[in-house]
Amino acid sequence: MLTFELIKQAAARIAGPRPSHPVVTSRSFNEVAGREVFFKCENHQRAGAFKARGATNKILSLTDEEKQRGVIAVSSGNHAQAVALAAREAGVRAVVCIPDDAPKMKVAGMRNYGADIRVFNRHKDDRDAFGREIAEREGLVMVPAYDDYLIMAGQGTAGLSCSKKFPISIAS
Repeated sequence: MLTFELIKQAAARIAGPRPSHPVVTSRSFNEVAGREVFFKCENHQRAGAFKARGATNKILSLTDEEKQRGVIAVSSGNHAQAVALAAREAGVRAVVCIPDDAPKMKVAGMRNYGADIRVFNRHKDDRDAFGREIAEREGLVMVPAYDDYLIMAGQGTAGLSCSKKFPISIAS
């Protein structure tokens, strides 16, 4: 179960020399919304999205044996790039399964981070089955884009960094 305690543990696990990401507001958006709204600029993450938080938490949570086996992710872009980066920083082999029409810029980022890229046809292949088959054959640990408490807890740390400047009430 996802709890506030799990998010705090994720924050401690992924803490380190990471830049802070600005929280901004927009006068015109506020006028349309009828209230003041704040935007957390997670697009400033090295991998370009808050997905880096979840992937990093999941990979750093693996046992030594799991890290030696390597990880695999199935994604069209942001999550795959985040897994590739987090794995590289942790010294873990990463395989990313992407559709043949994935954005070239994201694919270049994944390659730059050292990922082993496997391509599937979005219109013909079952992406999850494609990834599971490779994971089973090669003994890799699946790092899902969602539906995993460690992924969710890592991504939830974005809210913690906001709460220092803009206090929020979180029920635990």
